[in-house]
Amino acid sequence: MFSVIFAFYSDRTSFNTNYSHDVETKLFILGVINTIACVIVVWLMYCFVINPLSKLTNKKRKINGKTFLIPPALFLLVYYVFDVYTLETGSADANIVFQLLSGMFLLLFIWAFYVIINNIRTTDDALSAKEEIKALSIEVMEALANTIDAKDTYTNGHSVRVAEYSRMIAEKMGLPEEMCDNIYNMGLLHDIGKIGVPNEIINKPSRLTDDEYDVIKTHPEMGYNILSKIKSKPELVKGARWHHERYDGKGYPDKKSGEDIPLEARIIAVADGYDAMTSNRSYRAYMPQDVVRAEIENNIGTQFDPEAAKYMLMIIDEDKDYKLHERTE
Repeated sequence: MFSVIFAFYSDRTSFNTNYSHDVETKLFILGVINTIACVIVVWLMYCFVINPLSKLTNKKRKINGKTFLIPPALFLLVYYVFDVYTLETGSADANIVFQLLSGMFLLLFIWAFYVIINNIRTTDDALSAKEEIKALSIEVMEALANTIDAKDTYTNGHSVRVAEYSRMIAEKMGLPEEMCDNIYNMGLLHDIGKIGVPNEIINKPSRLTDDEYDVIKTHPEMGYNILSKIKSKPELVKGARWHHERYDGKGYPDKKSGEDIPLEARIIAVADGYDAMTSNRSYRAYMPQDVVRAEIENNIGTQFDPEAAKYMLMIIDEDKDYKLHERTE
């Protein structure tokens, strides 16, 4: 547009030589209209192509947005060159070429708009379906966890609480969101092996005998065998099989120690220990928060992973109103 105005006012003699006043005025108006149209098209390109591309990028779609930045840049360059050339020469051929290029750009814009809109719809549909499946999976696992906990009248809600505490620890440790979600799911199903433990042992109102305790100790392997059948979520077995391992290697079933125990299982072990101590049992009432805190602190490096235990203690210390362990039993 600036080239049109500049040529119109600075080289008026050249215009008068080649055109009548009416033709000159029409050419100027046409140049202004073309320039305004160019600005509008570029603005539309930004609104309906570049901006949607940025949204796709945020959704981690592997679409190269630079591809769609090239046409408007080339269009502006070509427009400027032909605009100046047309005004200086008054060439009708140049005008025709320019109009053809404008038409090609318009077709490219329409095509790009169509591709982007369809990709956004596909992405939104896929993300929506993924979120629905994820929500359904969590609901199914929570329902299964509640079914397991229902075997023991004294530990109702235990698995969900362990899952919540585990995720809190994982978040405090700065683990990735996906890993925190996986740890939550592992926490939900860490006791799934208790399905195979007789109810009379689980609900025994007094302390277990050695033989009964040996039966209880089979539930991690039972849980592993059950969850290993879920091929789409192989990580679930970590919480079920190794949440009773100890950092000093004196746990079960595999007597793993230290960092040989998967991090997820070490986190769940601390959360499981905390909830066990702050819950009522058939043979004892729940322990006060300060007693539980001291117990965890005293077992750092022996029963509990030092880092996971450290963050559990931080969570306890932040629980000023004593809400963390509140129960409705």
